[in-house]
Amino acid sequence: FFRGTMADTLCIVVFGASGDLAKKKVYPALYELHASKLLPASAIICGYARSKKTDESFRKGIRGYLKGDPLEVEKFLARCYYRVGQYHVAEHLENALRSLRDVPGILSNGRENRVFYMAIPPSRFHVVGKIVKQAGMSKTGWNRVVVEKPFGKDTESCRELSEGLKHLFREDQLYRIDHYLGKPGVKAIADLIQKNPFLSGTLSGDRVESVLINWEEDIGTEGRGGYFDQFGIIRDIAQNHLMQILTLFAMDTP
Repeated sequence: FFRGTMADTLCIVVFGASGDLAKKKVYPALYELHASKLLPASAIICGYARSKKTDESFRKGIRGYLKGDPLEVEKFLARCYYRVGQYHVAEHLENALRSLRDVPGILSNGRENRVFYMAIPPSRFHVVGKIVKQAGMSKTGWNRVVVEKPFGKDTESCRELSEGLKHLFREDQLYRIDHYLGKPGVKAIADLIQKNPFLSGTLSGDRVESVLINWEEDIGTEGRGGYFDQFGIIRDIAQNHLMQILTLFAMDTP
């Protein structure tokens, strides 16, 4: 993702930074990149959301989700900033990015790359995509837009979402992901089955009667009520996370 550009300035904007997905998945993943020295030295991370927070209150809110050396965690948090803004107002995003110009190192050279990570419901992808296109794109480096599943709630909304994003960004600028596929346990399934001659020969339609996947969770909606009211737990979990696990068990080696 950052290959060949480690000397450039990088700004990662996380939309929905005050939400559940950002604090539990996105920021811990970014911390791992930081701790592994896989982020450019001048990289900064700008959380963007409607909730009123300061830089310090935001850092305090995500600190407990970052696992690692305390000194390294503090170094990572020093990279993290927070800006309040509406998702449909381009001027708010423009002001947020302008305010980061005073951060030491952000303009270490003339080239600045930007990543826009949408940790928000898909119903807001197109609205946020518009303000990114209008006021967020770097003019001196590359731009990347990352959208999280689910991509709509049915075939029609998925097509509408895809068409909307396609008119805003080039295909090489768009990254559609499911964070669940990055879990070590899930990633290990493919290696376990497809690189193990014994298992790959045994797991076939002739010898397996059924595959049972259990999903156990000991938490409630925890602030995600609005999201689940609109999309539901089936769309959030079954049609992507669990179906992809089944696919990894069932498919042949690509």
